[in-house]
Amino acid sequence: MALIKCHECKNQISSTAKTCPQCGAKNKPQTTTTTKIFAVLFAVIIVYWVTSAPSVPTTRTTSTTSTQTATPKPKAPPTIDEKIKKQFSAWDGSHYGLEKIIKKSMNDPDSYKHIETRYVKEDNDILVITEFSGKNAFNATVKNSIAGKFTFDGQLLEIIQ
Repeated sequence: MALIKCHECKNQISSTAKTCPQCGAKNKPQTTTTTKIFAVLFAVIIVYWVTSAPSVPTTRTTSTTSTQTATPKPKAPPTIDEKIKKQFSAWDGSHYGLEKIIKKSMNDPDSYKHIETRYVKEDNDILVITEFSGKNAFNATVKNSIAGKFTFDGQLLEIIQ
C-alpha cells in the first residue's frame, strides 16, 4: 500500500482507498510501470502480427444487372517439358517413380543414397538413368545404376538395367 495524491484536493491518500477521505472524490487506480510495459509489449506484438501476416487476396464484388457470369479462362494443357519436369525432385534431381522401384528392390531401403539422375527425351518417352548407393545383404555399401523408360506422364514402360 502506497500513498498517492488525490487528483482533486491533492491530499495524500492510500492507493487502495476507493474515495478520498477529505473531499470524497473517487480514487483513480494508478497504472503501474509493469502494466505500462505489458501494454506496450502487447501493442508491439499486435503491430508485428498485423504487418507480417501474409496478404490475403481480396475479391471485388460488383453488382450488375446482367445475368452473364465471367467464365474462367481454360488452362492450357501442360507441355511435354512441364510433364517431364514434374517427374523429378527439385531437391536432388531424382526421378520419383524410379526411386520407388529402386527402394522396393533394395535389401535396406533406408540406406538408399541418390548419386545422379540423367534422362534422354525420346520421341514418345523418356529414358531415365539413375546412379545410387545402398547397403547389400552383407551390410557393405555398393554403388549401382538402373535405367527405365517412362511415358511423358510418368508411367513406367520398362526397366532396362
